[in-house]
Amino acid sequence: AKPMVFAGMYPIDQSEYNNLKSAIEKLTINDSSVTVHRDSSLALGAGWRLGFLGLLHMEVFNQRLEQEYNASVILTTPTVPYKAVLSSAKLIKEYREKEITIINPAQFPEKSKVTEYLEPVVLGTIIT
Repeated sequence: AKPMVFAGMYPIDQSEYNNLKSAIEKLTINDSSVTVHRDSSLALGAGWRLGFLGLLHMEVFNQRLEQEYNASVILTTPTVPYKAVLSSAKLIKEYREKEITIINPAQFPEKSKVTEYLEPVVLGTIIT
């Protein structure tokens, strides 16, 4: 399973960081489809960037944190990964690839550095 929706999770009170870390580790043992990466924000402090299969998956994970571990968290607006095709050889050498994946909106490159942006799209057929 590949995570497609990413959100930041931060403790409401930074003194609860270790308790929340322990709760997230316990929940991810049972749910291996959640990806966890350490993150920090100037406004929210230390936290994590979590990847989920979808919005419902994120809601269930958050609900389990609250109900099973009595953890209160700040959950940022969920985002999806974008890709950017870099425009110059200098940038390609710097990033070590022509196409970069952007998970965090704060890392979105300027338009002058990019040839095109790519976003996830699903082509599907619904039969009713």
